[in-house]
Amino acid sequence: MMTFISSSPEETVDIGRQIASFLRPGKCLLFRGEMGAGKTQLTKGIAGYFGADGAQSPTFAIVNEYEGRTPVFHFDLFRISSLQELYSMGFFDYLERGGVIVIEWSENIPELTAVLEDYCIVEIEKTGDSERNITLLD
Repeated sequence: MMTFISSSPEETVDIGRQIASFLRPGKCLLFRGEMGAGKTQLTKGIAGYFGADGAQSPTFAIVNEYEGRTPVFHFDLFRISSLQELYSMGFFDYLERGGVIVIEWSENIPELTAVLEDYCIVEIEKTGDSERNITLLD
């Protein structure tokens, strides 16, 4: 377990870069946190570490792909409620593409952890207007 404390969106991006330095292709990060917790800011830092800019919430697209030294596949499962829906949309094909996978709203599909081999849960807790506790549970 590792915990980071952020006091601003910029610090959350920096924490994302720090987390990315530990990642290897094939790793899935399962983000858990309420709306506005900073999941997308954290993803900006992760994608930036790998040389990709412009990370944004994939709410309406469901997945955004960021090309860099290592690709980052950024999923938003807010509107997805079952493993069957994930299979149907091709999610599991992304596991074979050699990138890092970031998943927002992973808690919507609790059984996801049973089918992933290499994942880390990232809990993001709002502790103030701009303050966040970011905890990696490996």
